[in-house]
Amino acid sequence: MANTKVQSEQIANDAVVTSHIADNVGLGGSPTTTTQSASDNSTKIATTAYVDAAFTALVDSSPAALNTLNELAAALGDDANFSTTVTNSIATKLPLAGGTMTGNLNSTADIVLTKTGTDDAGIKFATANANRYIASDENGVVSIGTGTTLTGGTQYLTIDSGKVGIGTASPSALLHLSGADPIIKFTDTAGGDDFGIFASASDFLGFHNFSDSRTDMVINGSGNVGIGTSSPSSIFHVVAEGNNGQRIHVGTSSAHQIYLGNTGGVSSVGTLSNHNFQVITNGSSRLLVDSSGRVIVGRTNDFSSLGYKFQVDFGTTTTGILVASANTASKVALDMRDKNNSGAAGTITYDGLTAQYNTSSDYRLKENIQPLENGLDRLKNLKPVKFNWKENGKTNEGFIAHEVQEIFSDAVTGEKDGEDMQGMDYGRITPLLVKAIQEQQTIIEDLKTRIETLEG
Repeated sequence: MANTKVQSEQIANDAVVTSHIADNVGLGGSPTTTTQSASDNSTKIATTAYVDAAFTALVDSSPAALNTLNELAAALGDDANFSTTVTNSIATKLPLAGGTMTGNLNSTADIVLTKTGTDDAGIKFATANANRYIASDENGVVSIGTGTTLTGGTQYLTIDSGKVGIGTASPSALLHLSGADPIIKFTDTAGGDDFGIFASASDFLGFHNFSDSRTDMVINGSGNVGIGTSSPSSIFHVVAEGNNGQRIHVGTSSAHQIYLGNTGGVSSVGTLSNHNFQVITNGSSRLLVDSSGRVIVGRTNDFSSLGYKFQVDFGTTTTGILVASANTASKVALDMRDKNNSGAAGTITYDGLTAQYNTSSDYRLKENIQPLENGLDRLKNLKPVKFNWKENGKTNEGFIAHEVQEIFSDAVTGEKDGEDMQGMDYGRITPLLVKAIQEQQTIIEDLKTRIETLEG
């Protein structure tokens, strides 16, 4: 048979069946055929166009690095059991619906909890004995508390707009504590006592010593400060244990301190060191008690050379010390005595109208009592003078102290030309005057008798 080529138009659709074609028929050249649709999975001849379309659909725009089976296998780790491997790996992960974690949650980035709606978003810590939570509401208020649910539990701590509330869900200050006698405790880990600040239901703020179970200081609702008492009755009220008194330290050492106290039922105020104590008003010293016990009124320095325990400087005023009473009965304004003697050495008494200057004269204080002699002769030796004071030129009448001292020393104090000026008690010459008058009266009586005799 001649080798005659078969043309395409000579073959009708499905005209040549398998039985007309011998096995192992080779088609040379570039034979073509109709490209079947992608959904056709029959035994029809697949053209190159059909194959390309099927492969493109399989690759489906995959990147160049994954558009071959070898590349896909490499991407899957050449794992023939990839499905099992993935299933086992997912089993170790926490499901979105929740579950139990058996390890730590470690993160180098922020952990963000987002919840839709108006419910609080938070973390709940559940144990066998209690539930604890940290939550934030839709307004950004953070709370820490306890309960079975985040919204139905008890809030222990709340942070709202930078304000921290403990025991309250609505803090109104930077730190707001609410509760029965709320207290803040301070513990020094290096040792020492534990202290606390607390608000009492008895309407005071207290400072508490935990180590001694003692409230050391309080400030009540009236602004009164109490130390050693929880019921201060004045602006500053101090109560000490026992009779040790209270001390207020001023300065950097114990040498500068004011002492306030009550010892043996005696209230005291002053210093405990070798320093003066001073009372000041309007910026000026009104009373000074120096370290030796001298009391000085109206000046800041004392006449120490005179050694007086009580000194008053009248300044430019014409008045000095006033002793007054509404009672007209006789009373003692000044009592001078030896502390070792039960009797007074001298007193100044007054009854509201007159004053008496008394010196001790009780017979029980005297011995070796003898009549006074030579009263008139000694009186005649006194030299009354008229003089002017050097300081102010004022004219007075009196005596010169050392001249009287030579005649009647009891009336004069000091020594002539001594360190201190001499003084004289004019009243002390009264016994001399009386004796002189008596002697003079004796002379008069004697002369009267003589005259009567001569005239008779």
